[in-house]
Amino acid sequence: MASSSPVSYDNKKLEEGFVVGMEEKKPIPNHENVLQKHAAFFDLNHDGVIYPWETFQAMREIGSGVLLSTAAAVFINVALSQTTRPGKFPSPLFPIEVKNIQRGKHGS
Repeated sequence: MASSSPVSYDNKKLEEGFVVGMEEKKPIPNHENVLQKHAAFFDLNHDGVIYPWETFQAMREIGSGVLLSTAAAVFINVALSQTTRPGKFPSPLFPIEVKNIQRGKHGS
């Protein structure tokens, strides 16, 4: 009978600060706030910018359907793009800057 360790491989990687479920595991910097760490999941290439196609792919990765993923990618990126890019000319690619994600928070 094989004994199982109390911490699975995926849980161990999460504790070490790695994103689980991606083809390539990359560390999430400790200096980021919680919202930036959440947004980092959608930044698939970890360049600090989230484009609609990355939002779509991340939504698919968490199990959303094609229609919901498409709608979410458009809605999220259009809504957050300009607020996370202050002082910059609007981009037709609707990028979201992870470092400024807190500017997109709404009061409720």
